[in-house]
Parts: sequence; structure tokens; C-alpha cells
Amino acid sequence: MCGGFFVLLLAFIRSAFLVEALSVEDVSRALVLDTAIVDHLKNFLTEASNGTSNNHQAHSNIHSYYINEFIREHEQIFGNVQTSNTTEMKGIEAASDPVKSLILTRRLSKGWPQLLRISKTVPRHSSWKKVKSEVLKVEKELGLVIEEEDLNSQTDAFARVIHMYKLKPKELTSLGYQRQKSYFSTHLKTLDVALIVGAAFDERLYGTAVDVLSSVRELTETASETSQETISNRSNLMRNLNHLIYLSSKLHDLRLSSEDYKPQPGMFPRFLSQVPISTQREERELLTDPLTLRTNLPTSVKHTEEDSLRFAEICRGHNFISIAERARLRCRLESRGSPYLILMPAMVEEHSLNPSIVSFHKALSHKQIKEITDTAKPMLEQAKIKADDRIGPDASFKVRSSYTAWIREERLPMLKKLRAKIEALTGLSADETTNAAEILQVNLYAAGGYYLPHVDAFGLLSDQEGENADAAVISSGGDRIATFMFYMNDVNAGGQTAFPRIGVGVKPAAGNAVFWSNLLPDGFQDTRTLHGACPVLKGIKWVSNKWIRYDQQFQRKPCLLQQPSRDRQKT
Repeated sequence: MCGGFFVLLLAFIRSAFLVEALSVEDVSRALVLDTAIVDHLKNFLTEASNGTSNNHQAHSNIHSYYINEFIREHEQIFGNVQTSNTTEMKGIEAASDPVKSLILTRRLSKGWPQLLRISKTVPRHSSWKKVKSEVLKVEKELGLVIEEEDLNSQTDAFARVIHMYKLKPKELTSLGYQRQKSYFSTHLKTLDVALIVGAAFDERLYGTAVDVLSSVRELTETASETSQETISNRSNLMRNLNHLIYLSSKLHDLRLSSEDYKPQPGMFPRFLSQVPISTQREERELLTDPLTLRTNLPTSVKHTEEDSLRFAEICRGHNFISIAERARLRCRLESRGSPYLILMPAMVEEHSLNPSIVSFHKALSHKQIKEITDTAKPMLEQAKIKADDRIGPDASFKVRSSYTAWIREERLPMLKKLRAKIEALTGLSADETTNAAEILQVNLYAAGGYYLPHVDAFGLLSDQEGENADAAVISSGGDRIATFMFYMNDVNAGGQTAFPRIGVGVKPAAGNAVFWSNLLPDGFQDTRTLHGACPVLKGIKWVSNKWIRYDQQFQRKPCLLQQPSRDRQKT
């Protein structure tokens, strides 16, 4: 518990270097690499034990402990698997658990390099030279090198998950048999906790840092005393922990004071010097009552502090629909006015009436899901967003953490049948060949993957002076009038699509789809449809989007005789 902890914590202020989050494929390949390293280390131990006494003595004194610990951790967390038997499912399992994913990244970015550094102090040993050579060969075959920047991205994601879902850090650390119910199958080590504290500081989540450090202090206080040296180390650690907790608390309170403190700054909404963190953890944010939620909505597309707080609450499973409106929501079978759906009507679930947000159950078959995901896998790339003055052109990871592919109908013919179904369900044209809709976008989120609240529409009519309007966008079908999104797998925990200004969230379910309009009848943005993807707490999340464009819908969605004012979107 004590070894090197304070030294590591002093290094928590990291550079603000932005990196891509690890994809599911990256984590899968990382597991193959880690398994290969363990296999070669086992062979090395066997050969070294059969070697000369001098070499064995050098190995035993310097390498044995660290190598055995490296092997033991792998087998404890990932099981005793052979490299040849490390399947895709094992990789998906690792990518589905943020604890496993973090530990795997830490092992390859810190643990393995540490073994390499230790080897420099050992006399040349042919078996060890062979290990390094074989591991390098596997790295080249996989095209994968895990570096410290990758570890930073994993710890950043984990710190946000802890903060978003109010996870109890004690449940994620040691004393595994004493932990309460947890989403995760293993626990973090001291080094992992230190890295998360550093990430919390980087993200200015000082309350979360206090929470994590307080849990470590509690575990340290209850640890059994085994020797005088251990007692002395624990005393030093306690002193350092108390200092860091004091520093974190002061920074938290200073942040509240410097940001025109209102009782709604985040997960820990009050001064830590006045209210214990354990008390604040159990409190709900002081948010607008559901009955008055929509009377004072911002018209800006940029999400506010209130949006962020409500987004977090929805991600945790709450909603802000009034009782009266909730009573009017229905689930029903419906043909949607389409002959296509008369014999097999759609299963429709309403989530909001104004604006309309509906889910269509079983809109995709398992076969269709497999075809789409199999086609998308080799095409996935780190998702990007349109750069703006708030975040800069290279800061996509701070807003969105997912991998994306685009699939044309000509590449996957079954999408033509899917297009017909979308048109029947929505009453809108979804033909990509006429620019009535964009080509299908597929997104894959690993554990911790998220997308902060945003709107899908470009706001072309809002840009009267042409500052943000894109001529290419206008010529390719106009603004995004509606979003049709398929969920392609069940998510163990987290991953909802949250609408903070409407007050509802939609849970992912394999084969279901969710549909909403992005524009008001007059063509302006409906800023009420601000939405985001909640962080995936456990599992992975596959979704695909069909964005429907405005210009080609004039025969399918005629304008109202009397156009409503944009101010009416508040009612």
C-alpha cells in the first residue's frame, strides 16, 4: 500500500497533451501483447532456473519478484490464457470493464518498461535477451505500442466515470472481499489510484480527488500492522495523504469562490471546508422543478452548467418529466401511415411529446446488426467534431470519446432495405443518393466512452451572416432535420442518450432505434434537442445514425400554414 505512493502522487500534475482514447480493437490487441509477454516471462523463469548458478542467482535476486508479480496480476485479472487462445471476446471483455482496461494499459505503459529497465542491471542472460526480442516481434506484428499518453487517456476517462456516476472509490480499491456490490470484477492497485487522482486534478475534479484520497486513507487506517517498517511507512503515507486531501479541499473551495459560486457547481456542490464529502455525495443537485423546466430554456446550442448537471442526473437514472406529461406517454403498435407497416406495425414507445422523441423496438434484426458491425470494424477511426472557438481544433477527445465508421449503401446492399424501413417509420426520405440523408454513421464506445451534450443540426438558418454556414453542407441537402439512431447492442451499465433540456434519457437496447426532429417547423434549430451520450460504465456500446436532411423533405413534410415563432419552442 505504501511503496512509492507519495512519489507517484506528486507527479499527478501531468501535461495537457491530448491523446486519442483506446479503441476496443486497441484494448484487444493490448491483451494479446500482455498475454504474449507473460508467456515469454514464464519460459524465461523456467530456463533461468535450469541455467548456471551465477546467472540464476542474479536472476533470482533482481528479477524474480517483479516478474512473478507481473505474471500473477495478469492471471488474477485476465485468467491463465495462452496467446493463441486470446480471442476477440477476451479483448471485448477487457474493453468493457474500465478497471481492466486501465490496469492493462498501466501494465504495458509502466510495468513492462520497468522490467526492461531492471534488466539493465543484470548480467547478460541469453534467455532474457530472447524475451525482449520475442516481445518486440509481437509488438511489430500487432502494430501496437502502448505509451504513457494512452494511460493518461484511460485515467482521464475513469476519473470522469467516477465523477459522473458517483462511484464509491473504496469499492474500486483493495480489500476486495469486503467491497460492497460493484460493477467491476477486480480492484485497483495503489498505483492506479494515484493515476486517477492525477487525472481528477487535470480535469479540475478536486472533490473527486478528495473522495478517492479519503478512501485510500480509510483503507490505510484499517490495514493490519505486520512490522515496524510497515508501521513507519504507513505513518508517512498518512501524513502525505492528509496533506493532499487538505490541498484538494482548498482547491475545490477556491474554485467555487472564483467561479461566482452558486449551489450548483457539480457533484460536490458545497464548500468541503463546511460540509463533509460523504454528506455531499448523497445529495441531489438543486435543479429546476420539472413543471417549470421548459419555461426558461436557453436558446443557445452551447450547453450550460445547468445542462451539464441535468445531463449527469439523467445518466444516473433520473428524469425530469412532470407527472402530468408522464401520464400521457404511451407504448403502442402503429403503422405510421405506411403500407409497409400495416401487416407488421411498429412497436412505438414515447419518451417526450413536445418535442417528440420516440423509440421503435426491434427495428433491427440480429443478422442486420452483425452485418453492420462486421462491415464497420475495419473502418473505425477516432471520432472527430467540428472545431470551434471553445475547444480548439485538436481537442475532440475532451468532448467525445468514440470510434466512427461511415458505410455507403453500395458497400452494404442491405442498407437499402433498412432505408425503406426508416422512411416508413419517419415519413421522411432517407435516400443518400439524392442527398435526402447522410450515409450511415456507425459509432463504437468502449468503457468510459461518451459524447458531451450537443445538437445535431448545423443551424444554417441561424447563421444569417454566413459566419458558420458551409456552402458544401447547404449544397448537399441542407440542415439535419431529424436524427434516426439505432442501438446495436445491450449495454451493461451507462450509455444512455440523455436530453438534459427535455429531462429524459433513452436506454440502449439491441435492435431498438430512437427518433427525434432537430429543427422547428420554420427550419431553425430546436435547441431543446440538445443531447449527449452518457459514459459507458460497464460494457461497450454500438450505435449507428442516419441523419436526415431538410431540402428533400418538402413533399413529405410540408410547412405549416402558420409558422410558429422560435420563441414557442420554450412552451
